[in-house]
Amino acid sequence: MKKIALFGTILGTILGAASVLTSCDSKPSTGSTSNSVSTSVGTSTSTSISTSISKVTNVKITNDITKYFVGDSVQINTKVTTSGDNADTSLVYKTSDSKVATVSTSGLVNFLSVGSVEISVSSATDNKISDKIAFEVSKKVPTEIKINKDFTSGRVGDEIEFNYVVTPVECREDVKVEISNPQVLEIKDNKIKLLKEGSSTISVISKIDANVKDELTIEVLKAAPQSITINNTKTSYYVGDSFELDYTIIPSDAEENVKITSDHNDIVSIEGKKVNVLKDGTVTIKITSLAKEDVFDTLTINAINPDFLINKDGYTKNVDYTHMNDKEEAYLQTAAVSDTDNPHAFAMFNASGTKYYAEATVSMIGSSNDGWARFGIGSATDDSDGNARAFFFSPKEGQKIVMMDVPNGWGAITAQSMIWQANGINTMDPTNLKLGILRDGDNFYYLLNDKLYWFETNTKFHDVNTYPTIIAKDTQINITDWSVTLDNAQIAAKLDLPTMKQVFFNADTNGRVNFESDSKFSISGGDTFQNAAVKPIGDKALLKGNFAIEFDLSNVGSDNANDNNNRIGVALRQVGIESPYISDSFAMTNNGAEAFDYRIFKWNGGGHTYWETQNEATRASGATVEGHYKIVRTINGNSASLVLYFNNAEVLNVTTSYIGDYHPIFGANYASGTFNNVTFYGIE
Repeated sequence: MKKIALFGTILGTILGAASVLTSCDSKPSTGSTSNSVSTSVGTSTSTSISTSISKVTNVKITNDITKYFVGDSVQINTKVTTSGDNADTSLVYKTSDSKVATVSTSGLVNFLSVGSVEISVSSATDNKISDKIAFEVSKKVPTEIKINKDFTSGRVGDEIEFNYVVTPVECREDVKVEISNPQVLEIKDNKIKLLKEGSSTISVISKIDANVKDELTIEVLKAAPQSITINNTKTSYYVGDSFELDYTIIPSDAEENVKITSDHNDIVSIEGKKVNVLKDGTVTIKITSLAKEDVFDTLTINAINPDFLINKDGYTKNVDYTHMNDKEEAYLQTAAVSDTDNPHAFAMFNASGTKYYAEATVSMIGSSNDGWARFGIGSATDDSDGNARAFFFSPKEGQKIVMMDVPNGWGAITAQSMIWQANGINTMDPTNLKLGILRDGDNFYYLLNDKLYWFETNTKFHDVNTYPTIIAKDTQINITDWSVTLDNAQIAAKLDLPTMKQVFFNADTNGRVNFESDSKFSISGGDTFQNAAVKPIGDKALLKGNFAIEFDLSNVGSDNANDNNNRIGVALRQVGIESPYISDSFAMTNNGAEAFDYRIFKWNGGGHTYWETQNEATRASGATVEGHYKIVRTINGNSASLVLYFNNAEVLNVTTSYIGDYHPIFGANYASGTFNNVTFYGIE
């Protein structure tokens, strides 16, 4: 029984399988297909086998963007519908034009060139189940160009990186670079090379849209020097010397701008290429390229102060310089003199310029019989013939001072500068006299024993460097204790001293003037206007053009009741007239009758004509002559009016042909009075 049952089971199984294989009418449904075989033998239940088949029923592309640029990529997205869970969903992707776009097995599309392309996708098991999408591929265009503009200037030979950004970055090849002046610069290997001095503009421009661009203008300067060489070979200079720096820049077409400095500004001053030696010492001068500070050269010089020029021809040979550098007691000595005429002796300080102060002590050893034997201090050019002007002291005839040009010139400056014995001159010791000169451009100050005795403004040496100079004529002198400075601060301090600011001086020699200040002084006693006077120190009160003088006059008196020429007032001395010198004078008197008058005052050698005749006077009477005075000069073409105001009322008005400069002199002719609140000023 057991054998029969097993055979039956096997047989049933075989027959069932055979039945399945031969069933041709079975067709798959739209869903899954299921076949079952069941066999039982006896009471046993047979094993049941069931099968199900799924497939792809639809493929749908879901991308909605169809326009792309060359270089873009996009993933093809699909929706796959199947008849069951176990369907083969593998997909196959294809491109219609692989030159336009490629597609990977996973559906990644890369756009390669401009054009139209279709990407299709189909079921791997059934290519009829598919979808496709069409793409338009275009090329990106530049929308913005930005050049790196950190560099806008440079020098010939410089190289710098050339950088620019194109947006979008993919369009970098779609731009062109243009250079406005290719002779000035060029671009190679993304570097800008500067070729020549000038200006050039670099433009980066879209090839598609010329309006999309950026520009960079570069100023190309001369090349930086490779070297600077100072050519000056002289390394020793005297104080007061000046010299030009000579230097060579390589290459010759390199930037020429340099800065010139020194390590001791108190020893030298530098004006452009000019070096002025101010004092003794050692100094290093440095010339540095402004284009490249590590390119420089230096010159070290020794500044020597021999104090005086010793290598000049002409008058310098009349001075013995043997003891100039003696350590214990240095001195110079001029040549001995005879009783007859003797040549000038010049001792020229070794310092020159248009601004200096120099001084020295002079001791006179002897003199000739000349009534104007003299020595003094002045200014001279470097001409060997001694082109100079000096302020002289003469020990003769009670002692006097005078200005004089050298070679000899007895002109107006001499005639109007003589001061005899007054202002302390008669008490000075010619064997121990300190001389001083300060030059400030065209202003010259002359001092004796540190007191200002003469001042002049002249153009004889306008813009011409001069040497302060000790000059002797018909005298033999020793010169000691000298000094000279070109330092502006020291000169300014000297100019600020009270003596340098004084305007007037007491010209009286007999105690008839009480001089309190420039604005207040009194005159008394019986003497002439010429002698009982207050005068300006040279040009200190120079009246030019239109001007006014004001003062108060009081205590007016007459020293000689019987002299109708008793007068006190102001003489306006005409400047630049040698002989006779002439003054336009306003004088007041209270001798018998109060009166104001205008007269001409003349002096001619030994003959004095103090006042013109009464008939030539312009006169006005008054109730008093004590009060406030004002004199106004107004120039009208070739003539001028001189108006005298008394207590603000016009009392005299005269016309004169003289339109030059004046020096005011306050004096009295056998009269007395007090001047107060003296002022003078120009009028526009």
